[in-house]
Amino acid sequence: MFGKKKKELVEGSYVFASKPDGQYQNIIFGVATGIDGNKVGVSGLIVNPAGLKNKVSQGKAGPRSEEILKNPTPENCILGFVYRTEHDTFNDTLDLNENKVI
Repeated sequence: MFGKKKKELVEGSYVFASKPDGQYQNIIFGVATGIDGNKVGVSGLIVNPAGLKNKVSQGKAGPRSEEILKNPTPENCILGFVYRTEHDTFNDTLDLNENKVI
């Protein structure tokens, strides 16, 4: 009664997701363009926090930075943008069983 109702993923919903890129994750921001069972079509932007990955590989970043790269969330991913990033358009399908989609 007083709890928040979990938002259902529908076409047109904003999507935050992560996708594996080597030992770390890239971040996806977009809009759900279609849903078919466990598959979600997403159109948006994929971001590679290359600068933060570089800092971690050089040993110049702490464990929190590595946690952000391995398990990005909408709350912590902003710290990945402090350093250099690479981005590209993203128009692909994500599997809800394989990718973390919020």
